[in-house]
Amino acid sequence: MDGRAGINDAESLALFGLPLSDAQLETLPDGQSRVVQWFERSRFEDHGPDGVLLGRLSTELAAEAPVQIASQPAPLPQPLAYVFPVQGASASYGAYHHDYPAADIFAPVGTAFVAPTSGVVEFVTRVDLWNPATDRPEQRGGLSVAMVGDDGVRYYGSHLASIADGIEVGARVNAGQQLGTVGISGNARSTPPHLHFGMSRPTYPSDWIVRRGELPPYDYLQAWQRGESATPALERPAATRPSESL
Repeated sequence: MDGRAGINDAESLALFGLPLSDAQLETLPDGQSRVVQWFERSRFEDHGPDGVLLGRLSTELAAEAPVQIASQPAPLPQPLAYVFPVQGASASYGAYHHDYPAADIFAPVGTAFVAPTSGVVEFVTRVDLWNPATDRPEQRGGLSVAMVGDDGVRYYGSHLASIADGIEVGARVNAGQQLGTVGISGNARSTPPHLHFGMSRPTYPSDWIVRRGELPPYDYLQAWQRGESATPALERPAATRPSESL
């Protein structure tokens, strides 16, 4: 260790440590009885004609508690899949939605409205309560479904004709799973059938100004139609104001 021939006391101390016991007879884990002496970092054993050998401490410990082989690194999380929210028929929509961010996706009545990505259903309205005489803003969507995606974005679809079976609050859905069908419920009764599609951060139920649409969907809808998995960026919300329709 010091580059010189022979072994000195300092080298022995560095290798084995101080003695912890006198020489004593012990029965070892292999069943043999031998004279041994314990040191801080080793066990000396008298093997008769073979001389004094070091005990196989690591082998004994491994037999008592098998060494845990390091598992393979966890796979990197896969990017979320995204699909266009209207499937089964041609659809049209514009880049703007009057005075707040959303998209009206025009398609025939009964066209499938599907989950744009995987997530959990957060809101379902199965009864059209909108009354033009009172025109309550939170009821303008008629039949509607909202889900919170695994990306943390809330996706809202309204003016539906029907809600798909099994779509209940708390239900887990996959990208492309049907949530309902396009219709004219709510205050869309006098308009061409369409899906009102809004994206926002999750928020409390009475916050209808945010929940109807906070993030412009047009660029994402375009990407999803091209088959690209573009994840909405919630850091770019737009200002919202009360409107005449949902």
